[in-house]
Amino acid sequence: MIADTRAGARSGEARRGRRVAPGRHVARGREWDGVSGPTGEDPAWIGPYRIERRLGQGGMGRVYLGRSASGRAVAVKVVRPDLAEHADFRGRFAREVAAARAVSGAFTAAVVDAAPDAPSPWPATVYVDGMALSDAVARYGPW
Repeated sequence: MIADTRAGARSGEARRGRRVAPGRHVARGREWDGVSGPTGEDPAWIGPYRIERRLGQGGMGRVYLGRSASGRAVAVKVVRPDLAEHADFRGRFAREVAAARAVSGAFTAAVVDAAPDAPSPWPATVYVDGMALSDAVARYGPW
């Protein structure tokens, strides 16, 4: 069973009496820190999402295309380690995730999951396929 990483949620392991440390997750009976994978640069998993490829990188961290257990495509943003170690940043990040969860509409990718308290904080949003912003500007010009 995949752990629900939202605040206040309890995994099947936790409901069965197994203690799961804050910021850690359980899937198929295995506990991990939320960002794991091979020794390469990109993780194989972030939380319960299997990572397919890197979508981009910016000032806050990296964004990956991931898949849920049901096959749903998500964009997972992982915060840079140097930012994640600062309590003031983590507070702002947690507020940003909460605000993003409250927003919905046709022009907003909904937040479907997040682990702002994980060792490597991350939110996951609905993945919207499209061209890179740099390609759109090159093709159509700035608006």
